[in-house]
Amino acid sequence: MTLTTSDWIGISGAAATIVAALVAWFVSAWSTKKSLTTQTLGYRMNLSPLLAMDRVPGGKASLKIEFNGEQLVEPMLLSVDIINLGNRAIEQPPIVVEAVGATYVIPIYIEDAPPGYEDLWELKRTDAEQCAIHLEHINPGQVVKARFFLDEVPKQMPVFKCPMKDVNVTEVKSLEVGPLASALLDVISPATASAVKVLLK
Repeated sequence: MTLTTSDWIGISGAAATIVAALVAWFVSAWSTKKSLTTQTLGYRMNLSPLLAMDRVPGGKASLKIEFNGEQLVEPMLLSVDIINLGNRAIEQPPIVVEAVGATYVIPIYIEDAPPGYEDLWELKRTDAEQCAIHLEHINPGQVVKARFFLDEVPKQMPVFKCPMKDVNVTEVKSLEVGPLASALLDVISPATASAVKVLLK
């Protein structure tokens, strides 16, 4: 089969259109990434009992658990994961985790802190029902895994607060990201892609 001049012109035109579209997409993605500065904190909280109290012989009346002198009547583990989903570091965000009602919130530790961050990230109790998560800074894509005890089963989930100017706070639900979406995130926002991968583990 022999291609005519008009065939070659048509093929060249189609190829040029595809190349131009790809170049435009990459330029748009790059310029968007450069021009938009975002400060977004994502968080995810999970609550789980330390023991199945209904299986303990005699129930909670026969069991006494204490941590730092405080009795945990129905001990619960509260896991709070904080993710910087933006494209710039957030300095000293005023993060607070607060129980609703008379439930005590007791700080335990920060899990898997990066080397050198042991003194830069810490948990501090501000009152019986409230703890602060002090972060000197949190870089794009970094995840802080804060762990707390609750002394009883709360009536509702504790509240996550970060009242900071120009910082968006969003709760992160369970995610499912396909290969194509993951590849696009890697190009447009590597920090967000990194944080999403951590959440999917």
